[in-house]
Amino acid sequence: MLNLDPEISTKDEECLQDFLALTLGHVKSLHAAISGVMADMAALRKTILEGPEDIAHYQVNLRIAMDTAKPLVDEAMRSYDEMIQVLSSPERWQN
Repeated sequence: MLNLDPEISTKDEECLQDFLALTLGHVKSLHAAISGVMADMAALRKTILEGPEDIAHYQVNLRIAMDTAKPLVDEAMRSYDEMIQVLSSPERWQN
């Protein structure tokens, strides 16, 4: 576990781990939501700048924006999953 104050009990350490894992799960969800909004905004911007012919044009632009962002988002999600697993691990953290 982290080098915490010696007076912190094992139960407190477990609660801290649970809290950190839960918090990181929320951060992961927010990251995914923000990524979706950013891709949507990029597609809207491109659609407006090129002239809004129809919804099909927007869908193409959105698909392109999502394809561009997907590898970065996937890597971030894997990283979050790894951090959550480490924090949720029953093993003691090592510094």
